[in-house]
Amino acid sequence: MRPLPLLFGELTHNYFYLGAYWGPRQEGVDECAGRLARFLRQLEPIDPILSSWRRVGRSKAAATPLQHTPKALRPVVESGRNRSGGQVFEHLGFVFSVWNGDRERSVQLRSSCGSYAAAMLNTVVVSLPDLDTERDISASLYDPSKLSGVLEAVADTWDPDWGIVTSSSMREDQSENREQHIPYVGAMTYLSLARPLPDVLPEGVSVEQVAGGHLLTIGEDVTAVTSEKALALRDVLASAGSLYPTLTDD
Repeated sequence: MRPLPLLFGELTHNYFYLGAYWGPRQEGVDECAGRLARFLRQLEPIDPILSSWRRVGRSKAAATPLQHTPKALRPVVESGRNRSGGQVFEHLGFVFSVWNGDRERSVQLRSSCGSYAAAMLNTVVVSLPDLDTERDISASLYDPSKLSGVLEAVADTWDPDWGIVTSSSMREDQSENREQHIPYVGAMTYLSLARPLPDVLPEGVSVEQVAGGHLLTIGEDVTAVTSEKALALRDVLASAGSLYPTLTDD
């Protein structure tokens, strides 16, 4: 499995992923497990690649598919509680991962949930499998209707401030966003209803309202979207006041 992209981490190769982010929100283990369960259930009908999930690791427990219920997922979330030397850092919430158990079409889901530390984002990140059009191993998941379905499921279950479907190289071309704590713009971009939209969008950009926000999509092929098109949309959104920081220095 490839390492998951961290919002402010270093990238060593290009790949696609879906990420969603929100600010401090205090939630306990049961609330985070409930969100995870609802999310996994909504992923089930989208694509077979997303229908079964396991713990990350090589233990016997990791080989067994997880039931998509809050009770079954509670230990997964609890195992990610931030602690050191017996001390629990409640304000940092939980960090946990699951994966689909498919080595040829590997998908890993990682979340930071329940943190209410002022300088930390809560996240859910889904790493997409490498695109192999010759063998048609994972191409189906890159269908825009399926990726928009995943983003809509994220919006409905995790209630993020913003989200993206993007490549790591496209994200790196917006490196200044990292320092300003403002949303990135991808081939697909989700913005919560709290963020205004411009009256006019660049040619080729469509918008639809989904759970709790708007989904903006560039073109009809996620893998063909260039950084230039993403940057053009970013400039329009920035001028409309859509891309204010999720975190502040206050």
